[in-house]
Amino acid sequence: MTKYIWVGQRESEVYGSNDFFEVTLTAWGSNKNNNISYSAYVGTRTIDIAKRNVFFVENLKKLLEQEDYQIMFYNSALAYILMQSFPDLAKHICCVNAKQQLDMLNNKIHTRLWLTNHLPVIPFTLLSGAECQFVKLQEYFPGKNQFIIQEARSAGGLGTFLMQENNYQYVQARLDKSTLYMISTYIYPSISLNVHVLVTNSDVVTFPASVQIIEVHDDNLLYSGADYVSYTQIDIEYQKKVIAAAKTIGDLLQSSGYLGLCGIDFLLYENSVYFVEINPRFQASTLILNQALHENDLPSIHQLQLMSFEANMGVAKELIENIKINYSLYKYSYEKYDQQQQYNNKMQLLEECKEVHRVLSDGFQGDASEKRDYLYSVLWKGHITSCSLDNKLHLHPNIPFDLNTVSLSSDNDRQELIHLKIKLLNQGIRILDSARNELMMSGGYNESVFNSIDLILFGYLRFNAPVNIRLTSISPFALTYKNNGYELHYYDTTICSVNLEVSKSFKNLKTKNGISYNKIAFISGDRLRIKSEQRCFYKMTGKGCAFCPGIVPSAQLLEGYSLTDIKEVVDYCTNSEKYRHILIGGGSANPQEDNTKLLSTISYIHSKTDKPLYLMALPPDTTEELDNYITAGISEVAFNIELYDRTLAQKYMPGKGMYPLKHYIKLLNYAAEKLGKGNARSMLMVGIESIDNTLTCVELLCRNNIQPMLSVFRPATNCSIPHLIQPSNTDLLYLYEAATKICDKYGLSLGPSCPSCQNNTLALTTKY
Repeated sequence: MTKYIWVGQRESEVYGSNDFFEVTLTAWGSNKNNNISYSAYVGTRTIDIAKRNVFFVENLKKLLEQEDYQIMFYNSALAYILMQSFPDLAKHICCVNAKQQLDMLNNKIHTRLWLTNHLPVIPFTLLSGAECQFVKLQEYFPGKNQFIIQEARSAGGLGTFLMQENNYQYVQARLDKSTLYMISTYIYPSISLNVHVLVTNSDVVTFPASVQIIEVHDDNLLYSGADYVSYTQIDIEYQKKVIAAAKTIGDLLQSSGYLGLCGIDFLLYENSVYFVEINPRFQASTLILNQALHENDLPSIHQLQLMSFEANMGVAKELIENIKINYSLYKYSYEKYDQQQQYNNKMQLLEECKEVHRVLSDGFQGDASEKRDYLYSVLWKGHITSCSLDNKLHLHPNIPFDLNTVSLSSDNDRQELIHLKIKLLNQGIRILDSARNELMMSGGYNESVFNSIDLILFGYLRFNAPVNIRLTSISPFALTYKNNGYELHYYDTTICSVNLEVSKSFKNLKTKNGISYNKIAFISGDRLRIKSEQRCFYKMTGKGCAFCPGIVPSAQLLEGYSLTDIKEVVDYCTNSEKYRHILIGGGSANPQEDNTKLLSTISYIHSKTDKPLYLMALPPDTTEELDNYITAGISEVAFNIELYDRTLAQKYMPGKGMYPLKHYIKLLNYAAEKLGKGNARSMLMVGIESIDNTLTCVELLCRNNIQPMLSVFRPATNCSIPHLIQPSNTDLLYLYEAATKICDKYGLSLGPSCPSCQNNTLALTTKY
C-alpha cells in the first residue's frame, strides 16, 4: 500500500484528511504525531524560506532512505524548486503539473491577459516600479486616488500594495524599479470570492464558493481567511455567475492539460463578477472543504486530488458541487501592536469559545518576534462575516486583534471615551465568574435592552454592552469583581472601576390581573419607561422589523394588559421608585385603531407627576393628533425612521416601512416647532444600510430641526437577520465624527439629549 508525505506551509492543511498522510513536513507545525516542523526546529515563527527549503530537502532525503513514499505538495511550484538540489525527488512526487504550465498560471499578469478574452476583468495597465508614481497613476486613471499595485508572482497578498495619497512615498520605496507591475484602481467597496475547482481528464468540478477576508496591513492587501456561510447570503444571480465563470476557466485549464485542484479568485463589484487570479495549488481554506467532506463521508480533498491525476473521480459530481459548508476560517498573524501579548490572551478565549470548531495551533507556543509572523488559525462554526447591504464585507469586530490598547485616565478625555464606548457597544463584554457570583448574591443586575448590560463609569456615565450574543464570548472586555468593587478589564489590564444598576423593587411584582410589572415598566438610569402596548402589532401580523429580536409566542397573542394594569404600575413607580423623566413607548399599536389608550396613558401619567414625558411611537396620521399628545402632557417626541432608503425599509420593516419619509419629516418638523429645537428626534439604525445613506438622513433631520439618534445594529440570535454582522469600530467612529460635524452645523447634537439615555446610542454627552 502506497504511503504519502505532505509538504506544505502548515500542519493544519491536512486537517480532515482522514490520516491520509504518513508524515507531514511543514514550515509551521507541532513536531508531534508524525509532523516534522521547521519552526520547531529553529525555535521561531519567523520563516527563512531558503533555510526552510534546505530543511525540507534534508528531511525528505532521510525519509526516502527509509521507505518509498509518494509526496504531495501544497504548492507544486515548490516541488520544482526542491528538485534543483535533490533531482532524485522527481520519481517520488505525485500530482504535479508541468513546470511551464505552473509558471504561466502563477504569473498574475499572464493569466489576467489570457482571460481578458473570456471573462470580465478589472481594467489594468502594466508599469515598471520606476513608473509607479502617484501623480502618474492619477494620469492613467483620471479621477482616481487609490491604486492596487501587484507583483506578477506573490501569494497571500504580500506582493499586493494599496497606494494612496497618504502612503505613496512609502509604497514607492518598496517597489523594484526594474520590475513590471500590474496596476488597477482600488475597487471598493467590493467582495472578494474564491472557488475551488477540481479538473480531471473528463470533467470540471466546482466546489461551493467562499467569501475571502482581505485586510489592509502595512499597505498590503493580505488574505486573512474565508467564510463559506456568508457567501450563501449573496444574491443567487451572482452566485450563478461566479460558478459559471469558474467552470469556464476550468474548461480552459482542462484543454491545456492541467489536472487537479486550483483556486480561482473573483471580485464582486457593482453587480458584476470580475476575474482576479488563478492559484494552481491547494488553498488556505481547503481545510474547510475537508471538514465538510468528512462530515458527508466523502473522500478528502487530498484523496480527490490523487483521483483526478490517476483517473476519473469515483464520487458523484453532484455530491461535491451541492455540499453544505457551515464553516469559516480566520488566520492570525503577529502585528506588534499590543504590548500585552494579546495573541496569547485571544487564543485562550478562542479555546473556550462555543462558536469555535477547532483552534489550529500549528505548533504555536506563545512565541512571535517579527511582524506578520504566522501564529495560528481558527475553524469557526457558522459565519464570522457578512456581505452587507453597503456592498462591504463586515468582519465581526471580535475576530481580529484590536490594533490599539485601551486606556482611560479620566472622564475628561472625550476621544478615549468615545473609542471605548464604540468598542463596548460593538464588541460586548464577558462577565467573569467573580462578577457573576457577586451579582447573584446581590439579586442580579438591571438587564438592559436585548441581552445587554449598562456600565456606569465615573458615577454618571452609562455605556451599554451586549452579553451572551454571538461572539461576545471572545470580547477583549470583561467585567470582574475585586477589592469590593466591579472593574472593567481589557484582557488582563484594568481600564477603570464601574458600577452597575441592581434590579428594581418591582422585579417580581404582578398587578391584580396577574400581569408582571416588568411587562409594563422598565427603569434604566434616570428614566422610567412605560409600555402602553404589550404586543407589537406588526410582529404579530408577520410584518415586524427584521432587526427586532424575538418571536411572539402564540400564547401571548391572546394575552394583553389594560389601562387599569398600566395605572397600577404607574402608581407604584410614582410612590416607590426614583427617576427623572418618563418615556412612553415600546411596541407598535395597530395603526387602524384609535389612540384612546395611548392618550389615556399619557393623561394619567401627567396627572400623577410633573416629570417630563417623552413619547416614542409611530408617527400619528395628522398634526392634530400630535397636538392632542402635546396637550395631554408630552414634552418630547421620537418617531423613528430607522432606515433612510425606503425600499430597504419596506424589505426589513414591512410594517413600519410603509410610512413615507416625507410623513416622518412633516410630523417631526411640526413637533420641533411646537416643542422646541432638539425635543423632536428620530432613531436611525446603523449597519443595515450604507453609512453614506445614514449621513444623508442625519443631514435631512438636522435641516428640519430634528435631533438624530444613531442605534448600532447588533444581530441578536433570535432576530430575522442574524447573518448580518455589525460595522467595524473604525466605520462607527467615522460615522460618529461625520454626524457630529453635521449636527454642529445646525446647532444640534446627536441624541437623545439626556446623557443617561445615550447608553446604547452613538453619542457622548458627558455632562448635563
